[in-house]
Amino acid sequence: MKIVLTGAGGQLGQQWQQWAASQSEVTLWAYSSAQLDITKPDTFDEVLGRHDVPDVWVNCAAYTQVDDAETETARAMLVNGDAPGWIAQCVSSTRVCWSTTPRIMFFLGPRRIKPHILKGIRKRHLPIL
Repeated sequence: MKIVLTGAGGQLGQQWQQWAASQSEVTLWAYSSAQLDITKPDTFDEVLGRHDVPDVWVNCAAYTQVDDAETETARAMLVNGDAPGWIAQCVSSTRVCWSTTPRIMFFLGPRRIKPHILKGIRKRHLPIL
């Protein structure tokens, strides 16, 4: 399975990287916000074009400073609201979207993964979910 991970520099992204390192069948392309800024959708094709088409896009990027979000509402909405929508638009022409929580979105690649396989991954293998 080929996975693109955004938000790789955060706690959840680091957990995903640890999990992926223990999976022989997983190829993970992990991006911190400095490497792939999800608030700049015009850069998606350039960065992601360096790889084969992923099976899954996991977005762990989020604006998590709750107190600051009260004064930086535009930035919080950009990262937590607009950017996941742009990711969905980026992959919508050839992929199916599946979401587990409001903060984590999985965008499945063109080779459809059967739901029971996703359930197995979610329940047995992922450290945080």
